[in-house]
Amino acid sequence: MSTLSKKLVAICLATAFSMVMYGCGGGGGSSSPAPMDDDDDMTMTPIECPDGQEPNASNDACVKTAETLAAEAVAATKAAATKTTEIKAEADQMTDAGLGGSDAPTTTEGAEGEYTLAIKHGETSITVEGATDAADVKFMQTDVSAGTTRHTRTMDADTDGNVVEEVAMVYTDIEAPKATAFAMVRNAAGELTQALDVRKDGGTVSNDDPADSRDVSAAALDGSATADAAILALVMSSEFTSNTAAVLTFGGDDPADEDDAAAEVGGTYNGAMGTYTCAGGATDCTVTLDAMGKITAMSDGWIFTPDEGATSDVPDYEYLHYGFWLKRTTDKDGAVTYNEVETFAGSSVAASGDTSTVTGSATYSGDALGVYVHQVRNPAGNIDSATSGHFTADVMLTATFGQVPVSDTDSTGTIAPNLLNTLSGTINNFDLSGHDEGPSWSVALQGDITESAGTASGTAKGGGDDGDYSATFHGSVAPVAPSTVVPKPHSVIGEFNAFFSNGSVAGAFGARKD
Repeated sequence: MSTLSKKLVAICLATAFSMVMYGCGGGGGSSSPAPMDDDDDMTMTPIECPDGQEPNASNDACVKTAETLAAEAVAATKAAATKTTEIKAEADQMTDAGLGGSDAPTTTEGAEGEYTLAIKHGETSITVEGATDAADVKFMQTDVSAGTTRHTRTMDADTDGNVVEEVAMVYTDIEAPKATAFAMVRNAAGELTQALDVRKDGGTVSNDDPADSRDVSAAALDGSATADAAILALVMSSEFTSNTAAVLTFGGDDPADEDDAAAEVGGTYNGAMGTYTCAGGATDCTVTLDAMGKITAMSDGWIFTPDEGATSDVPDYEYLHYGFWLKRTTDKDGAVTYNEVETFAGSSVAASGDTSTVTGSATYSGDALGVYVHQVRNPAGNIDSATSGHFTADVMLTATFGQVPVSDTDSTGTIAPNLLNTLSGTINNFDLSGHDEGPSWSVALQGDITESAGTASGTAKGGGDDGDYSATFHGSVAPVAPSTVVPKPHSVIGEFNAFFSNGSVAGAFGARKD
């Protein structure tokens, strides 16, 4: 190695961990030197950024300029002001418009323009009825969090470039279907629908007799009744298939022919494994299929016998749902105006109705979902800026119903008269979208129960102008024999609006009895 080469190697080794030297082969790592200007004086050339953005201090990313941030704050404040107006308008409604607001028809169910909310475990959808089924419009759905979905419907821009968008958020506490013993499956009304209550021989029911089995033909599976379609949809078997429309025939058990055995076909009924048997005697059994392979009819004589331990999945029939719907317009310059805000709440459980026989008190806890406007004010009390979005919150309520006598001989009662038939509580722990920490808002609800209707209404106080709330109790209040005790409502759902010194909210809530 020459003397010059040795010197270069020494220089390279001495500087390998601090800089890359011209003339040192390799060892430079994967990073590249920052771009320099034409004078090669180590000054970094700023990276290129879109309009309204500038390089950050490290010159490795673009950030919004102060002017852009200020303009966005002004736009957000203007948009929030229009949402505040709509929150107040929602609060002043005599009759709540609910999902779809003023756009939805209020008279005829199924009419064009009706908004339909459908809830299943794992799927919540909003559909707007069209003039025909093909014209129905379904909102686009995205999941927000467990139980909460966001739904959007965006219209085409008008001639002025305005784009109208509808947004709805829905929360439901519906649970996953539960595997249930075949004979214990009940419908939404609580009626047994798969009890082993039909004998093959038509005799008296005896669950100790292995001959007992579920006779699906007891529901008239001959294609003549409208209700058949729902029952036929529960029938599945690889033997009940065809590439074309067909009537499939299966032999029965002819009593006059000892060698003639009834056809037995493996399959499922409502997801439960078992066997379909043609138990119609000498008469053959049939299964009718349409061109799509769908079962449209089954003859009399078919009997389904579930396998030992067979189960069917039973959906959750008792769930709450609540949320909000809004409409907003974005103009050609990107400015947003809120046109309408509505809240809604419901339950799959029937409303309680008259609660005049209910006594004592009960506590309810749950959650709330809605829209908000949050304002930042200067020392003079004027609004400097405002933001808006959606919120979640915790709900705790106490319902006090009728009087509880001290004893059989003393009817003076244990409840203070001013508490009788009241619903009060708080909505706390507001979590605002777009805010790392929510404001310390708290809403106090205080109102009266209308016994004859099983509803409640009153004020919602947040520190600003008084808002209001309305609520409905759900769940039967009829004693379950042999008990004579009147149960308290299963749950309470409602809507509210509240005003604070630095904002306002409109939302809906659902709470279950603790």
